Amino acid sequence: MSQAAEGDEFCHHCFHCDQKSTQHYLYSEKEQVEFEGDTVEIIDSFYLCLLCGQVNKIEDI
Repeated sequence: MSQAAEGDEFCHHCFHCDQKSTQHYLYSEKEQVEFEGDTVEIIDSFYLCLLCGQVNKIEDI
């Protein structure tokens, strides 16, 4: 799967307006964390909800 680019649209549940809506991808932040002796990469992706205008953060491990 290719990396999303700024402005790509996805359908996600919005945590602010509690609706499934079209959202624009904004950016991602990657972080390495130690978990039970292993290093795990966590990716936080940020999306702009087109219904309510709020930013949602979706965490992927």
